[in-house]
Amino acid sequence: MSSLSTTPLGAQMTGQMRGPSMVIWLCGASVLVFLLYPAHGRSPTHRPSIVDLVLIGLTVLSIGYWIDQRFAGRGVMPRAVAMVVDHCFGDMALHRIEIAIRPENTNSLRVMEKLDIGEVGYAPRYLHIDNAWRDHRLFAITKEEVPLGLLRRWEDSVRRPQTDVG
Repeated sequence: MSSLSTTPLGAQMTGQMRGPSMVIWLCGASVLVFLLYPAHGRSPTHRPSIVDLVLIGLTVLSIGYWIDQRFAGRGVMPRAVAMVVDHCFGDMALHRIEIAIRPENTNSLRVMEKLDIGEVGYAPRYLHIDNAWRDHRLFAITKEEVPLGLLRRWEDSVRRPQTDVG
């Protein structure tokens, strides 16, 4: 297994980290991406998130992700997915990212909602998981949808005050 380390937010891997850093591990056809966060003055933790990337053809990528329950609900996964999407659209020059989510996985569906990644379809019996073929909802985003980057779009939406119409 080879590795490539990148720090898209300018965080340093040594000393005090001010923000998250991304470490990419290349594993055959898959790529594991770990988003590292500073641990209150200690060395960074390697547990918060894993994003698994699988190349489909030359310009499309499929993303799967997981987070330890202890870190859920803190904005870690939307940030990790956005950073990976930006890296893939920029450094890897990919055009389209796809994400398949089981319909009952409300936490992952919420990540798609937070990132405003559109649903493009439904795939019955898409993946074999837990000894059965499972349906998935399909989401996709293209480079043209986020000319300034998905991370920036998400961070801008978090900063923007929410208003109720009615």
